[in-house]
Amino acid sequence: MVVLATALSANCAWAQLKPQSNTLKLGLGIVASDDGYKGLGIKTTVIPALQIQTQRFSLRGTSAEFTVTDPANTDFSVNLRADALLQGYKESDAPIFAGMARRKPSVLLGVGTKFTTPVGQIWLEAGADATGNSKGLRTEVGIGWRAGLGDWSFTPYVSAQNNSSKLTNYYYGVTAAEAIAGRPAYEPGSATNFNIGLSASTDLTPSLSLVLGARYRAYGSRIRQSPLMDSSGSLSGTASLLYRLY
Repeated sequence: MVVLATALSANCAWAQLKPQSNTLKLGLGIVASDDGYKGLGIKTTVIPALQIQTQRFSLRGTSAEFTVTDPANTDFSVNLRADALLQGYKESDAPIFAGMARRKPSVLLGVGTKFTTPVGQIWLEAGADATGNSKGLRTEVGIGWRAGLGDWSFTPYVSAQNNSSKLTNYYYGVTAAEAIAGRPAYEPGSATNFNIGLSASTDLTPSLSLVLGARYRAYGSRIRQSPLMDSSGSLSGTASLLYRLY
């Protein structure tokens, strides 16, 4: 589930380097991800895809932002943001979760800023969980680039993402009541993850576009040491077909 926020919207670079024309696109996406939990493996899901772009508002996948500053200034902006974290699990997902309480998705509300530099577009974001599930905070800094090759547009990016102790404990920790043999109680505390990703898009027709995305997330050491995990990172990818209504 974690992939959806990044793969459809490429939450960092693809959403940051946004076009300025007003658009509304609907379609379907295929998402595949391995989040690194023990016994969970690769999950593949078919999901609806939606993109909205106006002068001030943007919605891509599970990330939305409203530009507070002058939208005509494409070199600098301050934005109000909402990001859905489709993380979590339920007891039936894998044997490692047997006897554990469900971890639900969260919605982060916060602010962000983007500015263009000679080396790329840099963004800074901070958000707090508004659902009360994790009650955590997340901050992120990243840089993205945009390049064209023929009919394709490519957006590679890298970022560092810090999750507060509450956010990390909720999704990767084990409470004392959940501890059993082979799954000891664990409170990882805050952790910093590093992301590298790429988005690619092309117009198949004037109304139909194809968007591809891939991302590798290298987990911080405190997440890697969780008894729930068997991988040092997560790998995700997506392909979505979108029809432009206007």
